[in-house]
Amino acid sequence: MSKALATKKVAAVLLGFGMVLAFASTASAQTTSSTLSTLQAQVQALLAQIAALQGSGTATGSGGACFTFTLTEQFGSNGGQVMWVQEFLNGHGFTVAASGAGSPGNETAHFGALTRAAVAAFQKANGISPTAGYWGPLTRAKANAICAGSTTTTTTTTTPGAGVTVTAGVQPANSLAPMNATRVPFTTFTLTNNSGAAVTINGVTVQRTGLANDNAFAGVILLDSNGLQYGNSQTFNSNHQATVGGTFTLQAGQSMTFTVAGNMELSPGNSDGGQVASISVVGINTSVPVTGSLPITGAQQTINETLSIGKATVSLSGFDPNSHRSEPIGTTGLIFSGVRITAGSAEDEKLYSITWNQTGSAGSTDLANLSTVVNGTSYPVTVDASGKYYTSTFPGGILVTKGNSVDVYIKGDITGSSASGRTVEFDIYRSSDIYLVGQTFGYGIAPTTSLSGTNTSGANTSSGGSNTANPFYFGTYVSVTGGTLSTVSSASTVAPQNIGVNVPNQVLGGFSTNFTGEPVTVQSVQVDTATTTGALGLTNVTLVDSNGNVVAGPVDATYVSGGVGKILFNSSITFPVGPITYTIKGTVTSGSTNGSTYTLSTNPNTEWLSPVGQTSGTYVTLPATTITMSTMTVQPGQLTISAASSPASTNVTINQNNTTIANIVLDASQSGEDVRLNSLPIIVSATSTYGATILQTNLTNCQLY
Repeated sequence: MSKALATKKVAAVLLGFGMVLAFASTASAQTTSSTLSTLQAQVQALLAQIAALQGSGTATGSGGACFTFTLTEQFGSNGGQVMWVQEFLNGHGFTVAASGAGSPGNETAHFGALTRAAVAAFQKANGISPTAGYWGPLTRAKANAICAGSTTTTTTTTTPGAGVTVTAGVQPANSLAPMNATRVPFTTFTLTNNSGAAVTINGVTVQRTGLANDNAFAGVILLDSNGLQYGNSQTFNSNHQATVGGTFTLQAGQSMTFTVAGNMELSPGNSDGGQVASISVVGINTSVPVTGSLPITGAQQTINETLSIGKATVSLSGFDPNSHRSEPIGTTGLIFSGVRITAGSAEDEKLYSITWNQTGSAGSTDLANLSTVVNGTSYPVTVDASGKYYTSTFPGGILVTKGNSVDVYIKGDITGSSASGRTVEFDIYRSSDIYLVGQTFGYGIAPTTSLSGTNTSGANTSSGGSNTANPFYFGTYVSVTGGTLSTVSSASTVAPQNIGVNVPNQVLGGFSTNFTGEPVTVQSVQVDTATTTGALGLTNVTLVDSNGNVVAGPVDATYVSGGVGKILFNSSITFPVGPITYTIKGTVTSGSTNGSTYTLSTNPNTEWLSPVGQTSGTYVTLPATTITMSTMTVQPGQLTISAASSPASTNVTINQNNTTIANIVLDASQSGEDVRLNSLPIIVSATSTYGATILQTNLTNCQLY
């Protein structure tokens, strides 16, 4: 464009501008305020066009309309650089409208739904997140870079789908935001999933607006309609924005209402008192189309640094372990961490929820049956998508009266198949993760801690905390071990005894195990034998548990040399958790001489092959201890019969019933085998006091017990 031509165009625009001003002047008495606003918007549009024609924008980069963008524009904006935005979008393949207002050559100064959709398409094509149609610093920087010729853009076409709708909710009332207050409500909105499938929301982008400083906030959070916090507290970045809510899911057809709340500064000194803050929802981060009007701005809260709301302090609970421990997989009801919460003297308080941060290497699947215990009552926990934050809510709140305390601790089971070698540590990341509400003023209360110490994330050997750094409270860690053979020994219940020859299931020895954490499977067990007989002579040997079940065998012993042999149970054996006694039984062959002995032994470390935990799947180290079992002696079958010392001689009367005549002792303790009696003849001889012989038939109903 030549300089002369540009001058003529400027003159033409100036003429039009004068006409608008003249019309506005003459019609001012008859027009409404709405008409004046429209005219003012047209004036701003003409001023923007004048600036563009005079060279404020240059057509460089991709060849479309280009400008130097310096202002933030958003849905509802009028004037400013809105026309430039529309011209840029139309000139770079992101058409605002095909015809009419906003179409190429018909750009306006009003930022409406069509402009927002075109901006969102531009953001999506250029990897700008969130794609909320908000012409902010990131989007301006991209547009300026394109205009400077530093990059090119790819034109894409987006087709609106069912997606998610965002709508404004009933907003909180304007009120005070006192120092140290938590969960001060600012903006309420509703998300509705209009599609037939679940939709993942990767956080909600909010922006601090209003006449206030970012440092008036210790953080900003997202709450659902039940007051449950989604994600962690976040601070505003240099663009006064934060992404809250973490990652959560909207099910098909589901609507959820959320409130953006502020955790206010914890101490005075920022001179924020009297400032008026608001928070706007400017983006919903998801991969599906988002429809609705953004930004959504709720209450205007006045920062207050003088109102003294309730206070609370956190100290160490008597339930807190306060030491490092090693616990095996399978441990149940383990207390991980605990704090004591004490209400201040200003007001009674209610505890509504607590969020624990698991900072160890264990995953959520390594833990089970987790609960938070308060005053002896257990409350379930819910875990977030990251598997690191565990929240318990207390319906109706737990009252903590002024000056009194409650103990709160988390406990659970270690069950995960991959937990072995991992660690578990439960902390409280921020003070606001303890949700307390004062019962006089109704504000959330951020507790302080009396704890101190140095935090080593996931590996603390003593508990502590900090008021100036995160985590607010840190617990001690638990090292998770796999299956462990805590004790293995000769079975005292399988005592030395005599055994017979050619008799099945003779007791050859026994040992006891006590595995903890998880069952352990070994691929084979070798038992060594030592005998004083000339031949080994052991066949059909089995390993029997304390319930009488055969868990291995039968196998025959093999001879090595010099009266030494071995029994190899060459099949997998699973040893359960807990104390179990195992008995080795077999048949002693006829080659064994009477009086010879058998002594069995085994070493779990070297003779129990490939021990693996059944839950963790990891190798288990067994004790390097030789277990020597009771010695068994080969003896023939024998029975000793004798009279017992009772009953003593006494007088009996005629017709006396159930009279014990004698006790006979049958002793097979020295026998190598059980003895069965087919009959036991009893010879009875009796005389009267006068020496006369009494007939045996005088004894009736004789029985042997």
